[in-house]
Amino acid sequence: MRNQHIILGLAMALSTIFGNVNAQAPQRCGTDQLLAKHQAQNPALAVDMHRLDQAWSAQAAASSGPRGGVRTIPVVVHIIQSNTVVKINDDRVQSQIDVLNEDFRRLNADTTNIPAIFQGVAADCGIAFCLATIDPNGCPTDGINRIVSPANANHDSNDESQLKALIQWPPRKYLNIWVPESMPGLLGYATFPGQLNFSPSLDGVVINGQNFGRGFGTPPSTYALGRTATHEIGHWLGLLHTFQGGCAGNSASSCSTQGDLICDTPPTMNENFGCPSGLNTCTETPTDQIDQTSNFMDYGDDPCLNMYSQGQATRCYFYLDNVRSQIWSAANLTLTGCDGTVSPGCAPAANFTESTTSACTGAPVQFTDLSTGPASSWQWTFSGGTPASSTTQNPVVTYAAAGLYDVFLTVTNSFGTATETRFAHITVTDPSATPLAESFESILFFPQGWSENNEDGGEGWKVNTTVSSAGQNSMMVANFIANGTGSTDALISHPFDLSGMGISTLTYDRAYKRRTAFLVDSFYVDVSTDCGSTWARARTLYGGGLATIAGLAAASPYVPLPAHWKKDTVDLTPFAGSNAVKVRFMLRSGGGQNIYLDQVNIDGLVSREASNQVFQGLGLAPNPSTQAPSLVYHRLRPGRATYSISTLQGQRIMEVYTSAQGTGQQQIPLSSVRLDALPAGIYLVRFEAEGMQQSLKWVKTN
Repeated sequence: MRNQHIILGLAMALSTIFGNVNAQAPQRCGTDQLLAKHQAQNPALAVDMHRLDQAWSAQAAASSGPRGGVRTIPVVVHIIQSNTVVKINDDRVQSQIDVLNEDFRRLNADTTNIPAIFQGVAADCGIAFCLATIDPNGCPTDGINRIVSPANANHDSNDESQLKALIQWPPRKYLNIWVPESMPGLLGYATFPGQLNFSPSLDGVVINGQNFGRGFGTPPSTYALGRTATHEIGHWLGLLHTFQGGCAGNSASSCSTQGDLICDTPPTMNENFGCPSGLNTCTETPTDQIDQTSNFMDYGDDPCLNMYSQGQATRCYFYLDNVRSQIWSAANLTLTGCDGTVSPGCAPAANFTESTTSACTGAPVQFTDLSTGPASSWQWTFSGGTPASSTTQNPVVTYAAAGLYDVFLTVTNSFGTATETRFAHITVTDPSATPLAESFESILFFPQGWSENNEDGGEGWKVNTTVSSAGQNSMMVANFIANGTGSTDALISHPFDLSGMGISTLTYDRAYKRRTAFLVDSFYVDVSTDCGSTWARARTLYGGGLATIAGLAAASPYVPLPAHWKKDTVDLTPFAGSNAVKVRFMLRSGGGQNIYLDQVNIDGLVSREASNQVFQGLGLAPNPSTQAPSLVYHRLRPGRATYSISTLQGQRIMEVYTSAQGTGQQQIPLSSVRLDALPAGIYLVRFEAEGMQQSLKWVKTN
């Protein structure tokens, strides 16, 4: 038998696992691509999933056997929000549970649309879903958690570990469903049962919040019936796509060992979109059948999907009887309240999170209550904060002065009280003026005001005292030895003030060499204008694009030579004008090599407002232009001036000093053979007079 899970796409993994999506429509499912990524990093996972498939095929070939009974699965839904505003309410969550119970029990009203040829194989899978009423601590719950996390509410599947690290209930006792507010380009993804023993912290299903529940979705007619969750939970129960392997498994002797490993779902050449009918893309023996395009495990629109097959139901039971046997057991249904057991109640357990622990003076910090119990009242105390105390569940606090500050939370309900105390928890820093020049010399940990976000607790950013691009020290992540696939490690600068800048540039040196062609690390540069509460991506490098030296370093940790360093330049001009800017350097591990960072510099040119003390109305005319334009401005007092022309990357083309100028309107032709011969593009013209500076962009056309 072929290893179906290995065949899922190792060959195409590198081109798909990093966010490539269908350009015309959202990608229906990202499960195969993520599985290929995990298997590429952990070959033992592929081997064990192959073993399970062999066991399934042997059972399916012998006899499918009766399933019998209904197996109930406790569910917890984690809604990841950008703020405290509830966008996915309880009724919408319940509507999704209703859809699951209808689809898996063949109670959905559209079963009448199943083609006549498949009416006899359409299945009541005998699987039900229940929102848990008792949480892992034995406390009452409605089975819905809402987590405020702006960084994860707009989710990228590459951030799988980061999302799931926010919250997860024990995966052998609960089906965890994470619902971020949005997931651009993707509707959902899931883990297979065979992944549970290898990566339990990832087990569960992720559904785009825009397509969660019945009667929602974009556009409404396409993905509005909650069938994305039906499809992804099919994967969680062990089902493959009906088009898995194309036309493989097209005979009675191969249907349980090839393709989707199910004999009553005819092979299908490719995934189907929209509402096709009567297609026959593969030829089966001994009886040729049309494609089962209405199967929940194809990619059709929600209104066109309406069935699971008997063989799929039996395969779900195979995994429920093996890897997932605990979750539907009688004992677990009692523990989770899905047999009607009611929790007597319990004292709360205090817990909270915050939008940042490294804040700027005057910038808001969002605190979010994560207490269980549930709590009925909250008492917060913020040393040095405004307000200094609060009784709201999720307060917003600002700090007027730099320093280290404690946070206290006391929660109460009718069963008792609990307090969470975190000393020196919030670090507040005054934004510094540019230029920023950080070479990481003479430090043991992080430069003053810099911080790290190492959510997985693995190998994070540390000072290296043996290699650098200049001087002695650099920062590095020892990724070769310690980090697992998907882990993220972020190095965050102290805040700086760009409010007086019209143009700003970030430069840094990096060194990296690939480990193998199949292990893909990713490096991101993000910028925040609100002191780290939200981030915008400014640079993405991965795989060969991240490498600063050719070749591979597979046998030992990479240590760069002086010639290996490369300087990157990032235009920060879109963020100029902000007074609380931070830069984040983040490595997402693909199990690859060490990365090094050095010589971080941020500089800029002051804005027009700061220049008005000497001159006004600075402009370029004509602009855009084929030949060099003229500088025009009005001088407020006499003096000399300097102007220079450079590329956006900072390469100086020419510099000119003027003679003494009087007051009044000025016009300086910039025309020269050198400038007129420049290729088309965007150039910077920097003007300075008596210490006042301003820069303009000149667009040169052909």
